[in-house]
Amino acid sequence: LKEINGVNLWPSQRMALAQALNIVKENGNVLIAEPTGSGKTRLVSSLRLCLTHWYIESRKKNRLETLIICPKVVEGNWENESLELSFISQSQLSMGLLSNSSKRNKKIISKKLNNADLLIIDEAHNFLSQTSKRSQKLEDCLADNIVLSTATLINKKAKDLLRLIELLDVDNLEDEELEEYIQLKKSW
Repeated sequence: LKEINGVNLWPSQRMALAQALNIVKENGNVLIAEPTGSGKTRLVSSLRLCLTHWYIESRKKNRLETLIICPKVVEGNWENESLELSFISQSQLSMGLLSNSSKRNKKIISKKLNNADLLIIDEAHNFLSQTSKRSQKLEDCLADNIVLSTATLINKKAKDLLRLIELLDVDNLEDEELEEYIQLKKSW
């Protein structure tokens, strides 16, 4: 975690960052569920920084294409965090555009989803409905790694958690874990 030495993180965020980074390295995707006001945007931005370094070092690529999908009202927060962590390239997308956009914008959105190596979804609980336009649009995503962030998960039902697991891609589960997931899904 030397990449974040200069980043101002609380001890709990540093611990969560180390855990999340390990989970992404092992499984490809991670769900970060923390209460409102706990610094999720800073945590996920720091995770993005660490993943960028890891991605470049381990995959011999010179950059990590990241797409951040978030509510319009927090786009500025993501932009500020990105600037503070010295990310020059920005690719934030208001989640509303996934549902309501022109034909031209739909092509641009599809291209962004297809080009993303890392997909970050803030307020991931907004993607619980499998039939919504925004959720269906995510099925076009070819990202190698997905980070979901939410505070609302704590107040949701078990079936909502199962839906978030689907968004993280159940193909990443080990056979035994997949079987457990299928059993849980059947019981709800």
